[in-house]
Amino acid sequence: MHSRNGALQLSATDLSNFLGCKHRTALDMAVATHAREKPAKSDDPLLQLLFDRGLDHEKQYVDWLKAQPLRVEDLSHIDSLTHPDELVAATHEAMKQGADVIVQGALRDAHWFGKPDILFRVETSSELGAWSYEVYDTKLSKKAKAGAILQLSLYTAMVAKVQGTTPKRFYIVSPRMAIGKPSPDEVSKRVTGPESMMVLEYPTSDYAAYFRLVRQRMEETVVREAIEVAEANYPDPVEHCAVCRWNRTCDDKRHADDHISLVAGIARMQRRELATLGITTRKQCGQIWPLPSVPRRGSLDVYENLHRQAALQLRSTRQEIEYELRPVVSYRPASDTDVGSWGRSRLGGAVGRLRGSGRRDKTERCKMCGRSDSRHVFTSLSDRRR
Repeated sequence: MHSRNGALQLSATDLSNFLGCKHRTALDMAVATHAREKPAKSDDPLLQLLFDRGLDHEKQYVDWLKAQPLRVEDLSHIDSLTHPDELVAATHEAMKQGADVIVQGALRDAHWFGKPDILFRVETSSELGAWSYEVYDTKLSKKAKAGAILQLSLYTAMVAKVQGTTPKRFYIVSPRMAIGKPSPDEVSKRVTGPESMMVLEYPTSDYAAYFRLVRQRMEETVVREAIEVAEANYPDPVEHCAVCRWNRTCDDKRHADDHISLVAGIARMQRRELATLGITTRKQCGQIWPLPSVPRRGSLDVYENLHRQAALQLRSTRQEIEYELRPVVSYRPASDTDVGSWGRSRLGGAVGRLRGSGRRDKTERCKMCGRSDSRHVFTSLSDRRR
C-alpha cells in the first residue's frame, strides 16, 4: 500500500492483510499517508527462510515452464516499484501478442495494482483474439488459505478487465506432499507441472461473491482516517500476527493496555463473552469473581479457570513466578448408559464389525488401559475414514 497521485494504491497483498487483520490495514494506511514510520524489517530467521523457500519454489516452476515447448515472456527484469507503468504496459503487450506464459507481469484496475506470478494462455476466445489468460500463483502451503484465494480472485478480475472475459478458473502451484502420490485436492486434469509439484484448480465463480464483498469493505475502509480505523479495530492476536511486520508494535500496545488476551490460554470467543460483561483487561479477569452474570457461551468452569490463571499471572513478578498445583483427576470415560439407546446401537454395531474383521486384539488392549470400547471404536472408525 502506498500513495499515488494523492490516492492510496492497493495491492492483492493488502486485500489479504485486510482479511487477516483490519488493524494491520490501519497501520499500513498511516505509513502510506506519512502519519507514522514503517517498522523495521523482521529479523526472524524462520520468516526469512520461508520467504527464500517461496522464491525458490517459484523459480523451480518457472524454470520448468521455460524447459517446455512454450513461448515464455519473463518480465521480472522490470522493477514494479520504480517502473510500474512500464511493467503494466509490457504485460498488456505480451497478452496482445499471445505469449504462452507471462511471468511476473503486472495489472492495474483503478486504484488496485497486482502482480500475478504467472499468466497462462488458454485457447478460449476473448477481445485479445482466439486466446485468453488464466492466473497461476505459486504457494508453499499445501492447502489454499482464504487470503490466497482473495489474491487470485483479484488477479482474475484484473485479467478480465484486459481481455473482456472472465477466466473460469485460477490455479495454485504447491509442493507435492509425496512424489508420485496425488493430493485429494488435486482436481485439475488439464494442466501439469513438475513431478515435485501439484497444480490445484479453483473455479472463479465459487469465490466471486465473497471476493467482491471483501474488496468492497476494504474500499469503504481505506477512505476513512487511519486513526479512526485503528480505534475501531483493536489489535487482537490473530493467526496473521505470526508473519506481520507490526507484530511487536501490537504486542507492546496489548501489554500497555493490560489487554485480556494476555491471560494464558484464553480464546477469542471467551474474550468476547467477557467483554460483554465489562471485563476487558487481565487485571479485571483476575479480580472479578463470580462473574456479574452467566456468559452465553462456554461453561462456568472454563471461566473460573481463566480467572484463576489471570490471578496467578497478576501475582507473578519477573523475579518470582507464581504457580498452582492442580489435583490429578483420573480419566473415566462415559459409560454406555450415558450414550443413549441410539448411540449404543450404532456403536455396538461398529464394535461387532471390528471384532468380525479380526481386530479383537485392539479391543482387549483398550480394556487393559481402561479405555471403553465405544471411545476406541469411534477413534478407529475416524482414522479409517481418513
